[in-house]
Amino acid sequence: MKTIKTTFNLLFIVIVIATLIASCSGESKKGEIAKVKPEKVEISGDLTDYLQIVDNEYEITGDLVGNLSIKVKAIKALTEDAIKENDFDISASLLDDKGMPVSGTGEFKMEYTSKNKLISLLKKGSGEEVIQLKTVYGDYKAEEHAEKSKKFSVSSTMKTKEETNVSSTESSDNSSASSDVSISATTSTDCDQFITEYEEFVSSYLAILKKYKANPTDASILTEYTEMATKAATMETDASNCTDAKYAAKLMKLNTKIANAAAGL
Repeated sequence: MKTIKTTFNLLFIVIVIATLIASCSGESKKGEIAKVKPEKVEISGDLTDYLQIVDNEYEITGDLVGNLSIKVKAIKALTEDAIKENDFDISASLLDDKGMPVSGTGEFKMEYTSKNKLISLLKKGSGEEVIQLKTVYGDYKAEEHAEKSKKFSVSSTMKTKEETNVSSTESSDNSSASSDVSISATTSTDCDQFITEYEEFVSSYLAILKKYKANPTDASILTEYTEMATKAATMETDASNCTDAKYAAKLMKLNTKIANAAAGL
């Protein structure tokens, strides 16, 4: 049965479709591929004693959504108890040839599909895995940032599952207060509200897709998709506590609508 995390994997596909639409309609030029090297093999943060980056040259692909796949190797194993009790994450930041942050770029965050690979490295304490990192929509523009990007740094976190849940709730609250396009914070007691908001999100997506089919060269479509990408990022955080199976049927129905609409492009 599908979880809410699966839902947002599909939402990410929607955002990728937006990028393709922009390319096809001439609203965005395909940027060059940046080639970057790690500033240092050490990974900063909580996992510095357990993981390192394999020293190599890596490529950043994509435009509007940046993709960076890096090879990580384990140098020490974590205890079984630590692995059971904690959540782990790594992220990367782009640097110029002088080691300064590249202005205008956001964090490359680990994709959910790489989580098991990271845990496997920490369990074994040896071996290498390719970890995929990605920006949110709009945080990497190849035409603007590729030439400036020469290096990258990687940081890591290890938080107890309790801390992760608290952090997620606080992040949702702050996002709600600071943005008109943000969606109300979702807690374990208001998942019905989340479903309502997700239904509205899907309706908006279908309306924009209909608009695109009617006029593929309409420049306003890209702006509307950017706003939806912001909403999707907020909803992913807000949904972290809504994993009850009773919502799966509703989510599956809504996901089917998105999938059918996307298939018609």
